[in-house]
Amino acid sequence: MRACVRTTIALAVAAALLVVAGGAAGHGGSRSQGYVSSFSSLDPPVLGLLVNVFGPRNRMQVTNYSGKTVVILGVEREPYLRFTGKEVEENRAAPTAYLNASEPVPPSATKDAPARWRPVARGAAYSWHDHRINWQGAQPPPVVENEPDTAHLIFRWRIPATVGAKAVAI
Repeated sequence: MRACVRTTIALAVAAALLVVAGGAAGHGGSRSQGYVSSFSSLDPPVLGLLVNVFGPRNRMQVTNYSGKTVVILGVEREPYLRFTGKEVEENRAAPTAYLNASEPVPPSATKDAPARWRPVARGAAYSWHDHRINWQGAQPPPVVENEPDTAHLIFRWRIPATVGAKAVAI
C-alpha cells in the first residue's frame, strides 16, 4: 500500500513539473502561448453565477443558475451576451461580437444600435474567447522581454455585466 501511495505521489510531482516547465518556456510564438488569464472574483458575488477561464486560448465561461437574466457588456459597454438560464444569445449589433471573433466590425454594429439577439447555446453555460482578458500585443510586454523566465502580472482585467438590473464586475 505504501509503495502504491509513493508511486502515485511521484507521478503527480513529475506531471506538475512538466506543466511548470512547459509554461515557463512558452513566451514565444503565438500570442496566447505562455500567458495565463485567471478569474478571481465577481463583485458583488451572485449566488448561482459561475465564472471560469480555461484552456490554452484562455476561454471565458459563464454559467447562469441565478434565476435572473445576466448580460455581459462589451468593450463599449453595449449588451454583448445574454444568459437567460435556458439559453445564451449574442447581440450581432455589438462591436464586441466581431472583435472577439477577430472579424471586421461592420458599420451597423455600434454601442447604440438596437440589439439583434441570436441564440448561440442552449442551457445555462457558454464559453468564448474574449480579447479583453488576453495579452493582444504582437510582441511580449517589456517586463516579459526584460525577464522572460519570471512570472509577471501583465494586467488586471475587468468585464462589466448586469444581473437583473444590478451591475456586477467579473
